[in-house]
Amino acid sequence: SFRRVVPHKDRDGNPPKWQQLGSGAARASPFDAESVLVSGGPLLSLDECSAIVEEAEAANTWVKSFPHASKDREATMPDRIRVDTLPATLSWLSEAIGRRLYPAIESAFPERQQSCAHLRLYQASVLQYRADGTVGPISTPVHQDFSFLTLTVPLNSPSEYQHGGTWIEPLGNAVRPERGHGLLHSGRVWHGGHGVSGGTRYALALFFHSSKHVDHGKRFEERASSQIIQGRAQEGADELAFSLRAYAEEEEQRSGELDAGQGEARRRSGVGEGQMVGYRQGQLLWGILAILQNRMGRSDQGVACELRFREALAMLRRLEGESGRAHPAMAGALQNLEVLERWKALHP
Repeated sequence: SFRRVVPHKDRDGNPPKWQQLGSGAARASPFDAESVLVSGGPLLSLDECSAIVEEAEAANTWVKSFPHASKDREATMPDRIRVDTLPATLSWLSEAIGRRLYPAIESAFPERQQSCAHLRLYQASVLQYRADGTVGPISTPVHQDFSFLTLTVPLNSPSEYQHGGTWIEPLGNAVRPERGHGLLHSGRVWHGGHGVSGGTRYALALFFHSSKHVDHGKRFEERASSQIIQGRAQEGADELAFSLRAYAEEEEQRSGELDAGQGEARRRSGVGEGQMVGYRQGQLLWGILAILQNRMGRSDQGVACELRFREALAMLRRLEGESGRAHPAMAGALQNLEVLERWKALHP
């Protein structure tokens, strides 16, 4: 287990300062769907970065597993290795998390004056974006994480690969921190691994849950994704149903807070400057649930879920028209709509 809080005398010096990017520069918040920060100094030394890459390459147990992407996209996805399969890196991280990384995260949000005792590192992976020229740029689609906070640390220099970095949707561009520096953002930020067209990019990705601020809709969605990947359609459908219910209840609660004019509640809702008010988080999951119901031979339930999905899709299209901006969830939603249309064509 990782030590989450250590005495100040045992911490690794002063944490680096952070630069807030984008429109939320005046007040960084871990709840803000547009809050993105880059550390002004390294979180990992060059030797530490090299040691992690060397152990990952020596293990050579890279896999392609990304819950937001369809199977036909796997060829253009990065490879990953879980840190808990890399003994030396895991040992280093178990010490560095409390002495260095949690204090750095605390310093990113000084106005909140909170310790990181409520944070739990629940997943850590080394990512490899290796462009071999045969399948096009290696990237991940624009998505939201299941985490409360995500910290990404480049493990090699941006000069060793072409393009790459992390695409941040609210900024409209890719962020390419220096080797060892940190990119920190809320799990609600729409982002993706920007395509690497040459060379190899390595990064350490750390995902944190919060025991104090629990997003039940995202937790159930994460569990559903895991079940679906393992081929457990029924269990995945059950978790998706729980997720949709939780998202609806949380949305109702946040709407009440927004009506009361609470600015912090607005930030927690994932609605920032320039974002689309009225989009209900999670409602496009009805499309995935419809696909699962169809595959399990439950056509009546599939039809009912598809109707809810089309209602959510119509709302998103209307909001796009009003705002003049494309929503990052639309591409995945249209792919699911295509799957449903193909199913109906094969099962008239």
